[in-house]
Amino acid sequence: MLSLYRPLESLFRDDFWNRGFETMGTGLARHTEMWTPTVDVVEKEGAYLIKAELPGVKPEEIEINITNNVLTLQGERKEEKEEEKDGYRRTERMVGTFRRSFTLPQGTNLDEIEASAEHGVLTVRIPKVIAEAPKKVEVKSGGFLDKAKKVVTQGLKAPQPRA
Repeated sequence: MLSLYRPLESLFRDDFWNRGFETMGTGLARHTEMWTPTVDVVEKEGAYLIKAELPGVKPEEIEINITNNVLTLQGERKEEKEEEKDGYRRTERMVGTFRRSFTLPQGTNLDEIEASAEHGVLTVRIPKVIAEAPKKVEVKSGGFLDKAKKVVTQGLKAPQPRA
């Protein structure tokens, strides 16, 4: 049977339930490609804090890289518990790789960034650079007009030749 093609309907269709789940045959299978951890970014007096919820990810399986002033968190969460019975398979957690990137603001101290993981929460501390007092730069004369004035004034002060 033919159906009318309606391209705008695909914009509003919720494909969440159609992605990564096998709905035919043996039952549900969990999506294993990519997931996005929730992240809080907080600015404190002396540092920026990035807190990422990474339950089930071991600290040694988390990579933190900085390239061109962009901090990237990445890693993979593997299945911990799986249950199969009566023709279905069940897992409780999304598994797969994750990657989150953050552009660091100017004035961050890249050499002293610290990271720690506790109870499934990764905390990255990015210290701010202590701002120095503004410096005033003195503008010196010495341009073309100043040199010309100097030559003219020296010529006026030069002694007149005797005749």
